[in-house]
Amino acid sequence: MSVIDINTVKIQRQIDERQREAIDSQIKQVEGLMVFLLSQREKLDERLGLNKPDGGDAA
Repeated sequence: MSVIDINTVKIQRQIDERQREAIDSQIKQVEGLMVFLLSQREKLDERLGLNKPDGGDAA
């Protein structure tokens, strides 16, 4: 059985929490970028006429 210093455990927990916060921040940035890119793609689809229904249902 190994003995782990309680301070080492506390320090590692702080490191892990900071790393998790950094990852959460990166995920938030990527999600925002995804929304932007999907919006840009939708605008291009509209310009290219790719979002119009096929067949005689087009208005």
